[in-house]
Amino acid sequence: MKKAKITLDDLARMTAKGFENIDKRFDTVDKRFGKTDSRIDNIEQKMERGFSNVNARLDMIERDVRDIRAKLSINISHEEYLEIDERLTIIEEKMKIKY
Repeated sequence: MKKAKITLDDLARMTAKGFENIDKRFDTVDKRFGKTDSRIDNIEQKMERGFSNVNARLDMIERDVRDIRAKLSINISHEEYLEIDERLTIIEEKMKIKY
């Protein structure tokens, strides 16, 4: 089998052609990454809006819970509770309410 002689010019042309193909592939990859970056940015913006809405709703719920707790914080002593319970029991008996 006879070996072909490759000159430096032939080798330089082959190398240049190989790099051209690699450059084209990198261009394609760069375009795909650009699209991916754009999609990720879109998702990030949607998530930020969504979390902002959730945070606003949680703030409202926290205010409501605080208001409810304030309204329910009736402080009565144990003795007062027992007296009220006894009075309620008498009322239930007179009204014939079974509980």
